[in-house]
Formats: sequence, C-alpha cells, structure tokens
Amino acid sequence: MRIKITLQTKQIPFIYRHRILSLIKEALKKSDQDYKSFLYENK
Repeated sequence: MRIKITLQTKQIPFIYRHRILSLIKEALKKSDQDYKSFLYENK
C-alpha cells in the first residue's frame, strides 16, 4: 500500500504533525494490523 500526501505550507504546528501521524497509524491498523505492528511496534 502506498500513500502520497502533498502539503504546501511554511510551517505545520506540532499538534497537527502528531494528529496526521495518528491518522496514518489508525488507517494502517484498520487495513493491516500485522503490517502496522511490524512498522511501529518492533523498534
């Protein structure tokens, strides 16, 4: 699965960066739990 998000801005506030990452993680969890675990929980 590939996703491409293009944002054009001078600066993204910290809270937005966190929320965008949370959105991506939740989408991965719903679509493929094993892949999400491989990416984020095996560090």
